[in-house]
Amino acid sequence: MMSRNAIVNKKQLRLGLPHPIFITDGNSEWLLLSEIKKLDSTNNFLITDYNVNRIFAAKLVEFLKTRGINIVLLPVPPSERSKSIKTFARLLKILYAHKVSKYDSIIGLGGGMVLNLSGFLASTVCRGMNLFYIPTTVLAQADVCIGSKAGVNFEGIKNFLGTIYNPKAVIIDFKYLEKLPPTEKFNGLCECIKHALIKDVKMFRLIMQQSTQDLLKSNVLKQIILAALRSKALLLQKDWEEEDAGALLRYGHTIGGALEHLTKNKMTHSHAISMGMVVAAEIANILGFLDIADVKKHREILNKIQMPTKIPTMFRPNKILSSLEHDKYRKHAKNYFVLLSSIGRPKTIDHHYRIHVENKIIKEALFRCY
Repeated sequence: MMSRNAIVNKKQLRLGLPHPIFITDGNSEWLLLSEIKKLDSTNNFLITDYNVNRIFAAKLVEFLKTRGINIVLLPVPPSERSKSIKTFARLLKILYAHKVSKYDSIIGLGGGMVLNLSGFLASTVCRGMNLFYIPTTVLAQADVCIGSKAGVNFEGIKNFLGTIYNPKAVIIDFKYLEKLPPTEKFNGLCECIKHALIKDVKMFRLIMQQSTQDLLKSNVLKQIILAALRSKALLLQKDWEEEDAGALLRYGHTIGGALEHLTKNKMTHSHAISMGMVVAAEIANILGFLDIADVKKHREILNKIQMPTKIPTMFRPNKILSSLEHDKYRKHAKNYFVLLSSIGRPKTIDHHYRIHVENKIIKEALFRCY
């Protein structure tokens, strides 16, 4: 039976999405238990990474087992390299050995890598299993956990293999943020800043008003995470598969993805996207869309969370342009960018958010960022 505290200390966000999103501060295990019992799965597979396993997952497994839930713990190394076909195949063999069926459940407990891997596994095995997300980082709570994209990397390209698949529920528990080091919190805030830049001036002002240290406080983090969730949900309501308005979520990801590819995903996602957003701002300024003052605001807000705004000189423009040839959103051998006309206001051309940019303009913008 669910505890009284768990019933009191939760709320469901009404975001107009296909799956429920529960918010709690310490009762995610009870919420998960309730959701699993609704489905009556024979097998439940908990995917997490070694770090989360050591701090949280083992306790969650014990909690569920003592309440009659059959659960298998599947930890993976805490690295972007785990988001691979090799890891996928290893997990697949374990599920097969347990005689898995489509009525069983996969639970992703962790950051963005774990959620992407869990979602890809759940969406492909038996043409779709039950799926639950319990995000444990700022990035995963504010961005990755909502939406339906899942995938694994290939040849250094992020999410080269991927699916569109909805979880049964998302459970966001703020208790998981307490153990995060400041660097991880800043990494997640970078993606929140993306949401602020593309669509949420109020969030932009909120972040700018805080000191760097204040941004690490739990009450401030919660406020920003909830704002980012609502901002992303508004876009997904219009464009669930991120082909039109949802493309705005790729702000900074064109150059960012190229940098990740060049480093074989050794560069952190947040660092790559930070530099990518600055390049996008410079492109918009060169094209006459964005005022130079707003370009400076990009650097200012990203510096506040200790994100890099200059590209390391080892990544010369020609290397980056070559890497862009592997961009998933390229069309007719042309590069397309999400650009802004001001903070919180994306630029459109012929009602499209993806704007074709010539290589010479990209090069000029890159040279401004060294």
